[in-house]
Amino acid sequence: MYWISPGRKVLELKGNKSQINIEALEQGIYQLQIISEGKIIRVSLLKMKS
Repeated sequence: MYWISPGRKVLELKGNKSQINIEALEQGIYQLQIISEGKIIRVSLLKMKS
């Protein structure tokens, strides 16, 4: 997972994950890249204050 504003990697997980805990991440826009069965899926995520 990349934080768009400073353009740095903030999280990398390997293995089968059905959930990702983003509680510790600062608010901002993130780019999530999922690689599964040879396919790449990219998703933008907006984290706001809770």
